[in-house]
Order: sequence, then C-alpha cells, then structure tokens
Amino acid sequence: MFFSPRKGKKQRLCEHDMPRTVGLDALTLEGEIVATLWAPVFNRAAVNGQACGSEKEAEVSAAKAFLAQPDIIQAAAALPPALWVQRRCAKDALQPAPKPAPLQIQGTACLQQVKHTVFDFEQAIFRVHIFHQMTGQVPNMARFYSLPEREQINCLKMLNETKHAYDTSTGRLVPSAAGISWTACVLGGLETMTELHSVFSGLKAYNMQLSVMTEGTVGACRFVLEQGGLLQYFDHVFGRLGKFYSESAFDRADPEPSRLERTAACLQGTKANLIHSLMSRECLEVNEMCLVESDPEDKGIVSLQGLCCIVHMDKLKKLMGGSGSVYPAPEFR
Repeated sequence: MFFSPRKGKKQRLCEHDMPRTVGLDALTLEGEIVATLWAPVFNRAAVNGQACGSEKEAEVSAAKAFLAQPDIIQAAAALPPALWVQRRCAKDALQPAPKPAPLQIQGTACLQQVKHTVFDFEQAIFRVHIFHQMTGQVPNMARFYSLPEREQINCLKMLNETKHAYDTSTGRLVPSAAGISWTACVLGGLETMTELHSVFSGLKAYNMQLSVMTEGTVGACRFVLEQGGLLQYFDHVFGRLGKFYSESAFDRADPEPSRLERTAACLQGTKANLIHSLMSRECLEVNEMCLVESDPEDKGIVSLQGLCCIVHMDKLKKLMGGSGSVYPAPEFR
C-alpha cells in the first residue's frame, strides 16, 4: 500500500501502472516506511536495510542511490510533517541497523528462534574432565594413559568393567562396590543423566540441530554419550580424530576403525572458528545459533561474545525443566 499526500488516501500501485520517467514521481514517509518510484523499477524500502515488495539486491541498491541524491533528500524533507514522522532524511532511513548485542536466552520463547545449539562437552556436559582423567593428569590413572582415539575407547570400556563413585572432597572418581559405571560418573550420575535427557529431548522438540564440540577425541566423546543414552540427540560431534595426538601400538595392531570413529566432524582451530563456520554454512543469524557452556571465564567462550547466543548450562536446565520429554527414557549402561 502507498499513501498519497495529494489525495489523502491509500492507493495500490504496481509495476504495470507506475510512471516510466526518472525523477521524484512520489516519495513519502509513513511511519518508518520509505516508498519510492523511479524508472524502471518500483520498490518500497524500509529502515534497517530491509526491503518490502521486490527484494532483489540490485533494486535495493538502486533505491539507496536514488534516495542519496541531494535534491531527493531536500524534497523528502519538504513533505508535510504528518508524513515525515521520524524527521530524518531518506538516506539515513535506509542505513543498516547495528548488529544486536549477544542474546542471553531469557525463556523458552527465545529458544524458538534457535536453529542450532552447540554444547561444549568438557564445560557443559561433564562433571569431571574425562580427558584429564585419561591422559595422566590425575593420580592413579597412569595405566589408562592414552591419547589416540581408538585406544581411548578401549580404555573407557575397561574402566566401565568396575564400579565407581564421585568423591566430592577431591573431585575425582574412585572405585566403589556400591557405585555406577565410570562413564555414568563422568556424566554426573543417574540423576544428572536423566536431567540431561530431559534437556536434550526438550530442545529437539523445537526442531533444532544439536551438536557437541570437544577438544578430546570424537570416538571417546561418542562412547560416553552412547553409554549414557544421550548420543541419540546429537546430529554432530566435533573433536579430534584418530591419530591427531599420537599413534599407539594398540592402533597399529587394530587398524580397522570402530563405528564410533567413523565421522568427518573434525574440530579444526578454535571453538570460535567452529561456531563461525557452522553459522556461515547454515546461514544463521546471531539469535539462531546458541552455545551452551559452564565456564564464562573460558578464553574460547569470551572470544565468542557477539557472535552467537551464549547460555549457561545451569540456566538452560532451569528453562527446560518444564518442557517435558518427547524421547523414550535413556538406557543407562
């Protein structure tokens, strides 16, 4: 629709009856809408760089050039006050809006805008750092020292042969006859695993993609998630592959990769690089990509400020608390 200052009423214009001459045939501002007619195209351009009607990039560019002419700006400023609501020139009205600040998700309504959520495996899902446990950084774990992907999976299977419990005084996992599997302890125990199940299934109800990124190996990450019945929720697991860190005798003796290793989702570079790559590939806006973390001081997280939404895992759990589960109960192992 177009508001005609000459007749004082709305008229409908289309490309078939528009003037074919160059010049200011009509230019009005009604609210925040700039309507322009020029040959050979008709376009309606709104503030924030958005176009109404024809959205061809060439036409939007032509509209900006047309309105940037000094005589056109003067003519627009001379329009009646009732039509010049914002009292700003047409050129300024077409300037792109500044990028919004990073969104901190405030409720489930905002989650409806998110199309892809990425979880930081070490920061958001683990109770203890699995790869610190397995790479000799924790006492009494030397025999499980392992860096290659395939051998890490084998070590995890060995660890699950005995029961473990979480020692709150040391923050470590210790053998316990009354405990649970090692991988279940890593995830925080049965209660936390059920809570994670509710969060992930609730997010999938929004039809969004879920991914995990880890600085450890993909196979080990997938094994832990599978043992907790949580792998079913994730579309991608990004991390180090195969012999990225080293190669062991175990790898050389068993060269055939397991199904948990068969993935091309390699983490290359920083977390910020991965998020940026995913957003570019999937054409996502700031409010359509969400990173879930638990350490706001992490340097990799700080570098993502302004690139995507960032939400703390504990806050996400509260948001999803009443969402309900649409998936079957997980089978804990």
